Amino acid sequence: MLREHVAEEVANKNPDGSGSALATNPGSNAAGSNGSAAIASGSNGSATVPTGPMIETEIASNVAKAVVTVVDTDQTGPAPFKAKLEKDKAYKVRVQAPGYTTLELDVNGGQDKATAKLVAKPHVITVSSEPAGAMIYVDNAPTGKRTPSDIELTAAQAAKKSVHIQLRLGGYRLADQIVDGSAMTDSDTKMTGTVAAKLVVAPVVVIHNPPPNTGSGSGSGSGSATVTPDGSGSGAGSALPSGTGSATPASGGGGSAVTPTGESKAGGEPEPDWSKKSNP
Repeated sequence: MLREHVAEEVANKNPDGSGSALATNPGSNAAGSNGSAAIASGSNGSATVPTGPMIETEIASNVAKAVVTVVDTDQTGPAPFKAKLEKDKAYKVRVQAPGYTTLELDVNGGQDKATAKLVAKPHVITVSSEPAGAMIYVDNAPTGKRTPSDIELTAAQAAKKSVHIQLRLGGYRLADQIVDGSAMTDSDTKMTGTVAAKLVVAPVVVIHNPPPNTGSGSGSGSGSATVTPDGSGSGAGSALPSGTGSATPASGGGGSAVTPTGESKAGGEPEPDWSKKSNP
């Protein structure tokens, strides 16, 4: 009686975890000369099979644009990220953001929301000038350092989108350069930037003061008196603008009068004729 051959699979497992399947036909000898063998090779490792339920666990960050990665898995994404983790199993979660130190968290599957608090990297700016020795200011605030120097920004300054680096040196114009935070180089431990300025000589300003006012003014005035035949007189005086003048009228106490007879009498009015006739 003829019957179909029945193949028997014998699985041999190697110590390193790889496996192979050997199919033999009846009637084959021990050396396998009359039979054929088919070997199916397996993987060198085995995937971890979850033993518990998978639960979404939210992982957030205090910094925008942070990226969350569940270590040893293919789960990654922007924060807040909902990872599918096995309940009560411990995981390592890495959180990264530009300009911040990378942080790793211990997260258990199914726990409450986890938040990563990232710390900003130090922002250091290397400042130099030609000539050297210029005082360095950041946003008009003195740093107390002169070029060349490394300036570490404060937390408030580093949080700005950009800062002004100003250099001041006697005899030279003020140099002002803007450092954009997004243009700084991100290294493992810090953010770095560079400012190199060539100072320009300031123009010399000459101030001409007017000479002091040393001039003085003086003037003199003179007066003249004209006497009419009737004995009355008139006086006129003139004076320079900055001086003084005097006029002596004919009828004044200091003038002289001429009578119709040709006699003169100092001061007072002329003597009438009847008075003269009464005096021998």
